[in-house]
Amino acid sequence: MLSPRPSVVVEVLRRPSTRPGMCWIPGLGDVFYGWIVLGVAMLSAFLSGPGQTFGVAAFIESYVREFDWTRSEVSFLYLIGTCVSASLQTSLGLGIDRLGPRQSVMIFAVCLSLACYFNGTLVRDKPSLAFGFFMVRLFGQGGMSLVPKTVVPRWFVRRRGIAMGLLSIGWMVSQAVLPAVNSTLIDQHGYRTAWKFWAACVLVMVPVAGGLMIDDPLHVGLCPDGNGGANPTPSSPTQSRLLKAKFSDEGVHEVVDGLQTEPTVADTSLTPETALKQPQFYALAFAQLEGALVHTAVTFHAFSIVGHSVAPGFLAARSVVGLPTNLIAGWSVDHVGGRAVMIAGFGIQVVGLLLLTHAGDMEWVAVISGGLLGASSALVNIAMSTLIPSVFGVKHLGAINGLFSSVGVFGSAIGPWVFGVSADSAGTWQWSLWGSAIYAAGCVGVTATLKS
Repeated sequence: MLSPRPSVVVEVLRRPSTRPGMCWIPGLGDVFYGWIVLGVAMLSAFLSGPGQTFGVAAFIESYVREFDWTRSEVSFLYLIGTCVSASLQTSLGLGIDRLGPRQSVMIFAVCLSLACYFNGTLVRDKPSLAFGFFMVRLFGQGGMSLVPKTVVPRWFVRRRGIAMGLLSIGWMVSQAVLPAVNSTLIDQHGYRTAWKFWAACVLVMVPVAGGLMIDDPLHVGLCPDGNGGANPTPSSPTQSRLLKAKFSDEGVHEVVDGLQTEPTVADTSLTPETALKQPQFYALAFAQLEGALVHTAVTFHAFSIVGHSVAPGFLAARSVVGLPTNLIAGWSVDHVGGRAVMIAGFGIQVVGLLLLTHAGDMEWVAVISGGLLGASSALVNIAMSTLIPSVFGVKHLGAINGLFSSVGVFGSAIGPWVFGVSADSAGTWQWSLWGSAIYAAGCVGVTATLKS
């Protein structure tokens, strides 16, 4: 089994630093190593793209043309692969808790690379395509996304909001880059070459994570957020209690320094079994399902909902507004709390969905609606990523994130299907959009019940 901390990095961290809680890095000086881990996590988020809906979408028309299948048939195979992968997300999370984020992401990268290669070489019929979808969804949207959500909260507590906001840039850049790259590769070289291209790219994660990622700051004598020095010596009984809490396996959510006189409260981590008994788990799961179901469905059917000429502007507005909102959301979580940010996000989503019912072919209305939905998605996602470790702790965060990932992947699988059935039955998208707005309004009420 690999060491949870790279030997080269450990040697670097042993160099003396002039600032408590920091490490000395050649060429950079005193740096909190959590920022390095965050950068590696952002790369993992970016490379999860081949398994995300936006990464797969460009290949659908190729399958339709080559195998003479209908879009409904291909979509149904995607639904099967996604649903099966959703059932295994918790197992991936347990694996992360057992092996650690560093070893896990290296394994997931190799598996995702093999999955991309499989899609580029061995897909010949419907069963093989369903299996290919299952593999990229399991290790792309699943494994490569779970690791960043697990390792970053271990390194950041007080600045967790801004850290998760920065982490989300990895997914946002991936969403902006992959569709264009895939489209170009498919047009010039064919879809099989495009899959092989990503099979090679994903392997970059193996040496990067192997050389730079550290699972936990406590493994190298550092503290979350870079507070305090490595292995500090207590100077009083009160400080002794503080330091014991600070370096406990459960983690700590407060700064420890020589000026503190009150003991901090250690993070009480819950096991997945205990978390499932908590009402707050189901409140957050209700919100997680809504976000995945509605946003995936609106993206999947955007060209039909607002029209082919308007859809590009609608989707672009979501990305353009969503990127800076991620950083605003991170700052807001650190200052006003995740619950307030999530309530604001769902409130904005209600307005965006209601506005979308009046978009028609009016591009300016669709663009405003897209911007509101992009802002809503950013606010809710950042709030969710900080509330989960705050409510349930970090010791079993991989497994608990796996539970929520299962809910999200299931929602992203059924969302497009639910919208499609509703539109086919009613002959309009209005019922789906109104129903989604009501669901989002319900999430406002449910979120308000969460403890601050």
